[in-house]
Amino acid sequence: QNLITLTAIDSAGNAAQAVRTVLREISQPAGAGTATARLGPGERWAVVIGIDQYKDPAISSLRYATADAEAVFRFLIAKGGVKPANARLLLNQAATQRAIREVLGGFLRQKATKDDEVIIYYAGHGTTEPDQSAEGGLAKYLVPWDADPTNLFASAIPMEEIDRVFGRLAARKILMIQDTC
Repeated sequence: QNLITLTAIDSAGNAAQAVRTVLREISQPAGAGTATARLGPGERWAVVIGIDQYKDPAISSLRYATADAEAVFRFLIAKGGVKPANARLLLNQAATQRAIREVLGGFLRQKATKDDEVIIYYAGHGTTEPDQSAEGGLAKYLVPWDADPTNLFASAIPMEEIDRVFGRLAARKILMIQDTC
């Protein structure tokens, strides 16, 4: 049994909190270790992205995004039940808009089946910009290495696109973890 508390704070300082209890049961064959624990009958796939340094010097550097991404990637391979062939790691200049789209909309879409589990971890900048057509009047983006901060619509990855990626994947179990501002 795990107690999970989620707190969200918007740019105006408004906060919302949700507390949930999650019960996880794992049945394993005798002698099986936690490294291969499965929640379902399929494979486990992972995409891990970490960006500390950005192509455009106007985008501030981060201190721990790549180190965190590398640690998550190592954990998923060593103890998280992800086969190395089922994982992709994109760090800094490898995490371009095109590469992120390819790994999410190409690699995962082509490989993951309905019985599989998909884990996506992103550590890097996230941002918003005013957009009256977007929910809440703000368009939300993940910021790839090659983003142009003066033209996010053309160079960043809108969260609506991430929603579309989820809808296009056959996998019914998808977990996305974002360590973003």
